[in-house]
Amino acid sequence: MSVTPDMPAAWDGGSLPLPYVPQKAMTLEGLGITHRSRFAVSATAEAPMQARTVASTVLSLMLPATEASAVVTRQVQACITELSGIAYTRAMDSHLLCELWRDSGHVFTAVQHHEPLPLLPDDTVIGLHTVRSLADDYGSHLVDGIFQMWAAVRIA
Repeated sequence: MSVTPDMPAAWDGGSLPLPYVPQKAMTLEGLGITHRSRFAVSATAEAPMQARTVASTVLSLMLPATEASAVVTRQVQACITELSGIAYTRAMDSHLLCELWRDSGHVFTAVQHHEPLPLLPDDTVIGLHTVRSLADDYGSHLVDGIFQMWAAVRIA
């Protein structure tokens, strides 16, 4: 078999120089780009900073590089820091599962925990001061026996 100009040598049994970068990106039918990421952080006092650091990286890939996106990134970082700071006190495992996703108008962040959060008499969650001030919407719900706190930050 001979190597054609469009075919890398490795496909013909040869070797490729590293790193090999194809000339065109491949597109596979049936696959789509998702704007959702899940990651675990330790359920310790370091959880808020770990979640904030990972969120920064994920958001840099999820949002365009604009000033408005930088503002949204800071708001989401503040929300996930507060959510994970509260959730680690309610965790029964050694880690927290955090999640970031987006749609056309919001970036959502969620953190899972095992116990319901303490509520005030007016049904507001204790400690969500930053989330209440920055998020367009927020809440907590039960999914498969695990509680999940979430916040939605509007994309400017």
